[in-house]
Amino acid sequence: MEDSKSTPITHVATDRVLLSFDDGPRAMLTLRILDTLREFGAHACFFILGQRGAQHPELLRRIVEEGHELGNHTWSHPRLLKAPDATIFGEIQKTQRLIEAASGKPVRFFRPPYGKIRPKTVEMIQERFNMQTMLWSLDPEDWSSPGMDLIHARILETVRGGDIVLLHEKRQTAQALPAILSSLQDRHLMPLKTPAQP
Repeated sequence: MEDSKSTPITHVATDRVLLSFDDGPRAMLTLRILDTLREFGAHACFFILGQRGAQHPELLRRIVEEGHELGNHTWSHPRLLKAPDATIFGEIQKTQRLIEAASGKPVRFFRPPYGKIRPKTVEMIQERFNMQTMLWSLDPEDWSSPGMDLIHARILETVRGGDIVLLHEKRQTAQALPAILSSLQDRHLMPLKTPAQP
């Protein structure tokens, strides 16, 4: 990962990949994703929305219990570029408290909605919350629901060790996940347990 904690992370310093899932938890979809990850012995980082996490604290606990990372993705997915600092602070703090109450662990990573954030906001998040901002290096655009085969193909076309793969908790992504993990396994790129693991 990048050396400066005020610089967003876009890669991990390893020959494997980091899978990340945004916008959950989403009840049955999250359960399906967790079951698939467990089947393959793989791990991921889940960037959760506070308003959804508040509805499913049991899923937050399971995510942590099974060795995955919980990240902060704000409470309600606002656009941060034009939001006042007080709004950003409130969105992050409310979600932070929820995750820490459910997991019993500090939250280490933040992902801005839409991947858009001002440099000064990155620094504020590091200073106030001791979180690094994590973006990504590979986006198969699964949010647009292009089909499970295309999601799989877009990842396999360009994936390299050190990539952070952006995924979303959506039906087609959950359907594509077994094939994605099987292909990563074949390429010796099985996902990291945590972003800090060497």
